[in-house]
Amino acid sequence: MRLQVFTVLTPSGSAAPMVVIKPQRGPPVTPKLLAAAIIVFLSTLCSLIAFASPYWTKSFDATRNEFLNAGLWESCYYKYRHPRDYYAKEYIGCYWIFSWTMYRLDDWLRPPAK
Repeated sequence: MRLQVFTVLTPSGSAAPMVVIKPQRGPPVTPKLLAAAIIVFLSTLCSLIAFASPYWTKSFDATRNEFLNAGLWESCYYKYRHPRDYYAKEYIGCYWIFSWTMYRLDDWLRPPAK
């Protein structure tokens, strides 16, 4: 905001200062700035949808696969037995990928980076 001081004559003939506050306008919105704001908004929206979505991949129903679907935070199975699981645990239902029941499948679900 910018202050401007004017000198005004009063009815008695004396000069009195008068302060007027004028709001300043910012720089104009350019098309590039508008496009960048739209892209940032859409990418944030897509990120929120991706983090909240439980199904990133889903198996086809016709394949009758034990793997049902997987998302960022959970994976779902129906009577799945992992070949390297020595206890031969049968996985039925959806599991959070960081849960203790999924630690045996951890290397398969989240392979280490090379």
